[in-house]
Amino acid sequence: MCEIGKEFKNLNLYNSEMAKGMEDKLFFLNKLPKSDTGYLFVDFGCADGAMINALTSICNDENNWYIGYDISETMIDLAKTNYHGPSKAEVHFYSDWRSIYPGIRCMSQKKVLILSSVIHEVYSYGTEESIIKFWNYVTNSTFDYIVIRDMCPSNTLTNDKEISHELHDKLIYNHDGDYDYQVKTFEAKFGSLWYERNMYHFLLKYRWKVNWNRECNENYFPINYQDIFEKMKNTPKYYKYNLDYFERFRVPFLDKCIKEDIGIELDQYTHIKAIFSRSIVKIDEDD
Repeated sequence: MCEIGKEFKNLNLYNSEMAKGMEDKLFFLNKLPKSDTGYLFVDFGCADGAMINALTSICNDENNWYIGYDISETMIDLAKTNYHGPSKAEVHFYSDWRSIYPGIRCMSQKKVLILSSVIHEVYSYGTEESIIKFWNYVTNSTFDYIVIRDMCPSNTLTNDKEISHELHDKLIYNHDGDYDYQVKTFEAKFGSLWYERNMYHFLLKYRWKVNWNRECNENYFPINYQDIFEKMKNTPKYYKYNLDYFERFRVPFLDKCIKEDIGIELDQYTHIKAIFSRSIVKIDEDD
């Protein structure tokens, strides 16, 4: 039995939760074109390496390379220990970005940067300086493809709109007190659950009893998908990123839990999947 509010240190349990739905997180594999030189996959925020393990198990191109990057050395140590893919696969884990880039620039493989459930964490735990640095890593490192899957609403989901009394009553009273602590601490951090954006935010995280102190403090909605599109335009003038694939969705498992636990059916999208591809921009000699 977990105690809400107690520090949570079970990284294995946390990582197992993050690994759920891996098939969906690998949505990009059947959407990338064939590469005669193979692919270099860089999993930014790789945690215990679950995605790297999945990639090496599915992809059988001997030209592929796989890199897991995480700022946490503890996670990198776990990733190295937990790796159980093919022994001949080129798999490497790093906690220092400078160990990865610019070394990969000269590699012939098509380079894919994977940002899976990491953008909101960069904003939650990073400084203003580190957030700027992160987007510089994304848009100025000449990756051929940028893959994004994260919690990310539209700018139309705001706290300018109040929810109905019926929805608010369900949030506050319709769970036999099972989530009273989560309600109290969430509102202390982010504000009233009378507001629509806050309601959606809360419903994505209320189940995290085992790690509530950490998850409550994370901002799941720090950026709208429209803002991400603008960030992706911040490239050097000689190339740009094109949006090749975009999907807005909700996670069916979470929808099911929210309906059963709270009695609320969501009707707005909370997550996105996107693939951006890099193309060269022709520069006039006079520019």
